[in-house]
Amino acid sequence: MRRPAGQRNKLVIIQRATSIKDDYGEPIETWAEIGQVLAAIIYGRGDERRQAAMEQGMQPATFQALSSDVTRKVQLRDRLIAEGMIWDVRGVVRDSPQRGTVEFVAVANPDMAV
Repeated sequence: MRRPAGQRNKLVIIQRATSIKDDYGEPIETWAEIGQVLAAIIYGRGDERRQAAMEQGMQPATFQALSSDVTRKVQLRDRLIAEGMIWDVRGVVRDSPQRGTVEFVAVANPDMAV
């Protein structure tokens, strides 16, 4: 059963890894913004939080956003920046066109704050 959508009032920056060249022509991996969306953030249930804490303190969450050109392009190699944290995308669920939403399952490591 799906959880009901919350208010989509949290700014989420979506980034993708990209490679640029430094002054010496060597490739450097960096992150480039591919878009910003408003999303509802639903943090993991209590048992998920306890399990995550045992696994190096990582915080799981589901981000619900409206389907758009930006959100439909999100991939597992992308990351999100929201709530002062960097979130690694672990899953993407594209909903039915009737509801017009996209969900991202992501995990944040508290050591990776922005």
